[in-house]
Formats: sequence, structure tokens, C-alpha cells
Amino acid sequence: MKYQGENIEDVLDRTDFNDKDSILVAYDIITSNLEESDQFCAFVIDGGRNEKALKTLTALKLRMRAGDLNQSTAFIPNYSKDSLNELANLLSPLGEEMLLEGYPDESLEDIMPNYLAREDRWALTGYVLLKRHRTEDAMKAFLRAGLAYEAKAHYDLAGVIYTKVSYTHWTIAEAYKGANDDENVANHFLASARTFLKVAQCYISHVSNDNPANDVRSYRFASEAYERSGAAYWNTIKAYDKLNQSRRAAMTLMSAGDSFRDAAGIFTRANNALEAGKDWFKSGLAYSEAAARFKRLSEYDAAKRNCSRALDAFARSGDAYKLAERPRSAAKLYLLAAAFINGNNEAFKCALVAVGNELSDDAGGKV
Repeated sequence: MKYQGENIEDVLDRTDFNDKDSILVAYDIITSNLEESDQFCAFVIDGGRNEKALKTLTALKLRMRAGDLNQSTAFIPNYSKDSLNELANLLSPLGEEMLLEGYPDESLEDIMPNYLAREDRWALTGYVLLKRHRTEDAMKAFLRAGLAYEAKAHYDLAGVIYTKVSYTHWTIAEAYKGANDDENVANHFLASARTFLKVAQCYISHVSNDNPANDVRSYRFASEAYERSGAAYWNTIKAYDKLNQSRRAAMTLMSAGDSFRDAAGIFTRANNALEAGKDWFKSGLAYSEAAARFKRLSEYDAAKRNCSRALDAFARSGDAYKLAERPRSAAKLYLLAAAFINGNNEAFKCALVAVGNELSDDAGGKV
């Protein structure tokens, strides 16, 4: 109570976001400024004044200022990348209506301006729309939030939002799969794959080279996003096959190969040879299948390009397993590459089975 009445903007102006103690003082002052907070919570938060809501709003207020100054959010109490989702679950029906009244217009600028940045308001709107099962509208709001985060170079926050969009598309695709609607299955898995690429690119952009722990985390999220993108492309291909869209399937196989290749590149950079080897192998599979399909379509230049990519990926997979001290796996991948380049389909198929059996052994140890 001793801080009641202090001007919050003055408090924020003197806060050093690289100093944990300075942030804790600001946090205490803002949460103790009960006059504005109580009024706001009673009006917007479900159940009136809510301690969790107050703490979340305070954290978001600090995040907004840290974002404006391009400073760290690491020391902000009760702040996480999931804070906006938590806040969405605390809003009263009146609070939700206030937020949605401004959608999809720029009048969102007038909703909670003292606590939420513009991009946070768009993200919060997405979470509320998702709660109300307005999925398409939610994804539009999330995409606007993601673009706004990117514009401010808040790449980690953009990555969180784009991940939500990617998984939402994936969930919709699975629902259409149950309804045997292959066109929509393909469309939503394709959208999921492409959005996962945006996730990966955001986390790569978040690498700063001056915070090793943060960079390791960013590279891990990027590699996972590339792998999810590759998996979503494969699901797209299955739907295209059911629709007899052979050329679109072949083109998408190239995209799957690129995604797994990029995941392997991240793991290589992170000195994780074993994971790099797995993704180089998946990349080679996609490129080799693309080559076969382009050949059947009589598109021989495309088939040749994908043959070269597949051979390179298989060889790099062998190199990675050799580096990871898995000599048997490496040897079988080199044999696979040799069978592929020689055009011996039977030998290639046999080598694929051998490699698949080898890499599916999760017992650990050197193989």
C-alpha cells in the first residue's frame, strides 16, 4: 500500500531491465498501485479482483516496456511466453466482449492500452477467439500478432504465436482426415508446414551470439520446427496421393526434403551429429522419392536435381553417423548412397530396409 498513487510510467522510466533488483522494485510498485488495478480487474477479470490476474497484468506491463526498449524479459516475475493465454482464461465475459468489439478493426488499440502492447492485444484476441471456437478468426488474429512481433524484432514471441497457428492447422487437418475430406486435409497440413518454417526462421533470428543458453534453446526450437514442417509436408503428400495430384505431391516432397535438410543443418551447427544424421537420412528419402516421381512425370531435369540432392543427403547422413561414432550405421548409409547412384532399385530397397532397421534401434550404445 505504501506505493499507492505512484506514477507507473515514472517507475518504468527508471527501471533497468538488466537489473533483477530494479525490476523487482518496479514489480512491487505496480502491483501495489491498487487504485487503477482494482478498478481494472473488477471490470475485466472474471470474478473481480484476482491476484493471479493482477500479477499477470503487471508482468505484461513490464514486458511491454522491456519490448519497447529492446531489453531482456528474463528477470520479470510471473512472466512467461504463455502469460497471454493465461490472461485469456481469466477474462470475464464482459472483458472478452470488450476485446472482441475491436476485432478485426484497429479499435483494438483502445482495449487495455495501459497494460498490453498492440501485438499482445492481437495475440490475446486470438486466444479468446480460439476459446470461442472461431478458429479461422483466431488464426488471423495470431498472424497479425506474429507479424507485429516480428516487426519489433521480438522473434521469440513471434515463434510462440506461429507455433500456435501451426498446431491449429494440424489439428484442423486431422479433423478433416476423419471426415475423408482430402482437399482440406492437404490444405491445412500444407499451411501447418509453411507456418512451422516461419517458426524456425523466427527462432534462428532470435539467436544473439552473446547468450549461449538462449542460443542453444533457440536452435533447439528451430530444429524441432523444421522437423515438424517436414512431417506436415509428408502428411500433405499422402493427401495429394489420394487426390491423384502427382505433380503437387512431387513438388511437396522437395519441400519436405528441404525442411529435414535445414533441421540437419541446425543440429550440425549445434554439434549434435546423431540427430543431424537422422534428419539427413529423412531428407534423402524425400528427395529420392521426389526424383522417382518426377521421372514418372517425364520431368527429367527435376528428377536429376533431386537425385543429386538425395545422394548428397545420404552421404552427409553417413558422415554424421561416422562423426557420432556409429560406424555400422554410417557404413549402411554409404552403401545406400552407392546403390542409389548406381540406379540399382533392388539394392537400394534392400539398403533402405537395412538402414531403417539400424536407425530404429533405440537401445543406445554404438552401432
